[in-house]
Amino acid sequence: MQKTVLSERMFEILTNHVALIEGKKESIIKGFYADNAQTGMDSEIFFREYTAGIEEYLKGTRVKKDAVDSCPISIIGSTVDVRDTEDMETESYQIVLPFENQALLDMSQASCLSPMGKALLLKQVGDRVSIRTPGGQIEYEIMKITITEEITCENDTSTSAGLFQGKTSMAF
Repeated sequence: MQKTVLSERMFEILTNHVALIEGKKESIIKGFYADNAQTGMDSEIFFREYTAGIEEYLKGTRVKKDAVDSCPISIIGSTVDVRDTEDMETESYQIVLPFENQALLDMSQASCLSPMGKALLLKQVGDRVSIRTPGGQIEYEIMKITITEEITCENDTSTSAGLFQGKTSMAF
């Protein structure tokens, strides 16, 4: 079995991302789901499975200094370009943490806890996802995964999530 090759920078970004999400999940769960124990537990399970998924992915990688420096999987904060397999329309969705920077939210963002966000997370280019909507089932193919040019590799939560900073502020 051949291991995926990641750049040192991308390996560090994904490793720090796990630590950041681990640090933020408690405040999200306690701050927004304290009144609903079941939703809080479901959210806890989601975050645990999400970070475990990234850690498992990283175990199957090989780090190489001169490897391609792109994000191989969709993570919270990434923008995912998808193509509807029926009408071939392409759309982009930024996967965000719920309830943070709501003033920046728009229709092209999907909470990581929404059906769309959950379906897109931890996927790779070429993967297909199926999402149940009120209008029916939609099938998408992942076309592209991007992250902002400047990524903070520190657990600094003073930025718009401590994850991404640069030309644009990403809503988290």
